[in-house]
Amino acid sequence: MASAKGRVQTVAIGHSRDTASRAAAEAFAAAWQARDGRVLATVDWPESAASWLRPARRLTAGEPDAWVMAAAPLGFVQLARRLRHSTDWGPARTVAFAALRDSRLPALTGPDTLHGLRGATAEGGTWAVRDRWVTSYPPVGPSALRVEQLPLALDAARITGQRPARADEASAVPPGGSGRRLAHQQQFAERAVEGRVDRHGSVLPVSART
Repeated sequence: MASAKGRVQTVAIGHSRDTASRAAAEAFAAAWQARDGRVLATVDWPESAASWLRPARRLTAGEPDAWVMAAAPLGFVQLARRLRHSTDWGPARTVAFAALRDSRLPALTGPDTLHGLRGATAEGGTWAVRDRWVTSYPPVGPSALRVEQLPLALDAARITGQRPARADEASAVPPGGSGRRLAHQQQFAERAVEGRVDRHGSVLPVSART
């Protein structure tokens, strides 16, 4: 993923207040900072609130190059609507963990609100929101441990012309997950914000990056 200024160096991290989301956000922050990346803000939110404007403004105040979200769907849906309508937040500059791979999200937020958002599945694959669909892609290669290939999954499906499974056709994400599954998602998020994207918000193949 690239910002208007070039390579992504700064991120803002958003997360729900449940234990799993908080742990995912903390793990990503530690890994990103270990790569000399900067975390401009870490913002949490409840599942229900009288106003979503404050967390939305905190997430966008520092004008980060990209956003990383680890959240439960209910609260994120409400926050995303406020982010889209009241700030300069861009879903195509955002990557998320597996909990947001939910086929209901586009309908709950509106078809254009999350277009371009993408993330990792607990099984090591990827998913993306395109208009009113949440599309899931299987892990690339013989092993899900080949995390360096995960950001290319979206383009691989498009190049082959194969219709990928929608989220509601794919197997459910196992609750809880293991440390390995969290690592898959964390490393996808790291690589997605480090990569470059085309004008449609898709991650470019390695050969196309500078």
